[in-house]
Amino acid sequence: MRQPGAKNYWEKLDSAIGAGGYWLLSQHPEWRQWLENESDFDWHTGSRDQRLNLLRHLRKSDPARALELVQSTWSEEDYRDKAAFLSEMEWGLSAADEDFIEKCLEEGRKEVRQGAAKLLALLPESRFAGRMFSRAVACLTWGVRGLSIQIPDTLNEAALKDGILQIHPGWKGGAKAGYLGQVLSVLPPERWEVFFEKTPGEILKLFAQTDWAGTLLRATAEASIFHRNEAWVEALLEYWFENESSPLWNSPFGNQLLELAPAEVVNRLAIRSIENHPGLPEESSPVFKLLQNNAAAWENTFSKLLIRRFQEWILNSRQPHWQTFHHKEYLKMTALRCHPDLLGDLQKGWPVDSHLWALWEKPVEEMLNTVLFRQEMIAELRS
Repeated sequence: MRQPGAKNYWEKLDSAIGAGGYWLLSQHPEWRQWLENESDFDWHTGSRDQRLNLLRHLRKSDPARALELVQSTWSEEDYRDKAAFLSEMEWGLSAADEDFIEKCLEEGRKEVRQGAAKLLALLPESRFAGRMFSRAVACLTWGVRGLSIQIPDTLNEAALKDGILQIHPGWKGGAKAGYLGQVLSVLPPERWEVFFEKTPGEILKLFAQTDWAGTLLRATAEASIFHRNEAWVEALLEYWFENESSPLWNSPFGNQLLELAPAEVVNRLAIRSIENHPGLPEESSPVFKLLQNNAAAWENTFSKLLIRRFQEWILNSRQPHWQTFHHKEYLKMTALRCHPDLLGDLQKGWPVDSHLWALWEKPVEEMLNTVLFRQEMIAELRS
């Protein structure tokens, strides 16, 4: 069952908020959606907002009933409502929805077809996913001479029906790059492990050796985000850290990869990066971007390593203050991500006699005060 991350919060709150919580929900217009009851209005005559709110609620509690309601009026709906209903069906998505969504690919409006295609792509065993994988495999020739790419010159009716655009504005490099990108970016990346009989890291290196490296790597990254595949997210980040100059990581989805990285991966990559490079990483470095975009808690080993490196930098640096403005971010992140029990360790070792200490005394004090506040707050909650 598909449960989008943004909607998972209700799953956690529903059984815990109690009568007082439900009263509070009723006081806010945007929160009342969770209280919507089918008996309060007629689905056939209810307002758009009422029906969307009910659909959100039922897709969590009774997806089959939600699908039944949508189907009951589908032929009468405006295309905008159809697209909106499909967007809510991601919650509770399962194979039971496939037949209905497959028929939506025949709708006249592109917005509806694309919404349906996205949902079907989230079902790894759907007929749609099988068709897209067949298209992808048809582009790849894999043999003793390596991997070569052959992309069709034109799209057939079946491809157009499945939502593939002849020219996709989001993909640079022409129609062929757009076709390859659209197909690969919706496929569960684990399919390639079976096809190539290789690990994710090995497959990424294989893709990087082709003439279509940029498209293949970007599409694989988007697919890993779309399907929230942590193994492939980890492999992509490993590749990024080994190829820091790649322009691929300037894309918006680069930050999404960083956000999805598990805590163990974040700490391992961060420790390795700090240990393998002198000084503090620059603002443009992968490790700074990783720490800035990922909210995972830091292991004690990394927190202490970073602070010791920061202290060494203050002691030895001759750089003007304006060139190291991002270093303050390291202190702010430490304050929020380190374990509060490290306060005693974090208070030690600051080079108060350094000529730069006057510039850094206040930011360091603010970091330590934040850690102290977190420590006291946890102690109070425990008591």
